[in-house]
Amino acid sequence: MDIPLSLSYSGSIRPSPAIFYCKSADSDVKLPVAIVNLVANSPTSAFSEGHREQGVIKNVNAYELGRPQLHCAPYCHVPYEAKWLYCKFSLKLRADSFKPHGHDDLKVSKYLQRFAKSYKDQNGYHELAKRYAKNILRGKWLWDNLESDQPITLSIKRRGNLLIKIKKIQSLQWNYGWEGYQDALNELTALIDTALSSTGTVTLQIKVKIRAETLQEVIPSQLVLSEAERRADKEPTFAETSLNSNQRTVCLTKYKVGAGIQLIDDWIDTEDPIRVSEYGAVHGQHIALRTPRSKQDVYSLLPKVPFYIRFLRYNQLGEDEISNEIHYLMSMLVKGGVFNRKSDKSMR
Repeated sequence: MDIPLSLSYSGSIRPSPAIFYCKSADSDVKLPVAIVNLVANSPTSAFSEGHREQGVIKNVNAYELGRPQLHCAPYCHVPYEAKWLYCKFSLKLRADSFKPHGHDDLKVSKYLQRFAKSYKDQNGYHELAKRYAKNILRGKWLWDNLESDQPITLSIKRRGNLLIKIKKIQSLQWNYGWEGYQDALNELTALIDTALSSTGTVTLQIKVKIRAETLQEVIPSQLVLSEAERRADKEPTFAETSLNSNQRTVCLTKYKVGAGIQLIDDWIDTEDPIRVSEYGAVHGQHIALRTPRSKQDVYSLLPKVPFYIRFLRYNQLGEDEISNEIHYLMSMLVKGGVFNRKSDKSMR
């Protein structure tokens, strides 16, 4: 099977932005987490200030390297009167991995639909669902805001009804710490499994509650400036959304939330699960673990779909290399994206 010129999946896991807000001890009124623009007075520090390249120094004197530099830096913290910090988002789950959203090759589309059905028949979606459920329950979508020595409480509602409520989620790790949380994990896994492998839509409301310390720092998503904005020396800032008609508050973007939920790829040789992506990029390390040379990237595995269909017909999914490839490839279809190849003409 060749990768077609047009192939895309719309994505089955669709989070909203995660909004931050606070409440005081004596009021139920929601308080925003505002952005404070600080001016930092810092010493010269960049490599390029004193060096041209490795081993070659610039002609600069001690005064130039010792003078302070002023730069603006955004900062967020809870209001002084805040007792509780909340972070809340909604999560829509759909079975959109059963067929491509767009394609230009009917034969390939039929192969991919058979692949998804075979995966479902082997209970493969349950494995993915358990992984997503783990990251939701242990608050990986909070990123650095998960670091607290106060117990963090997480609750999940559907249609206004409370489904799950657990405490001290920061004690949960990928491979251990689940002894007292199995009921919650099983319930959320079953719900996500059903949503990913059947028709219809499941929408969840997910919220965490953190005991706020005095002026506790909050770390929302930082907005990436365009090249034109950087050339214009625009200062960096954080993502915001509406708290009510009159107030703004900071948030984690939907992409940041989704990235935390999809830290499930340990089918490749890695110390901790990485985010599902086309080339297995490792956040913060600027390396990729699924290179074309290793033939473990999504574009190397897509042509093997007919083989995977035959494998699933006669074998159960297990701990073997082929099963790992199948899980990864299906997780990419669940994540969604554009998996086109260039036309032969454009490659000449």
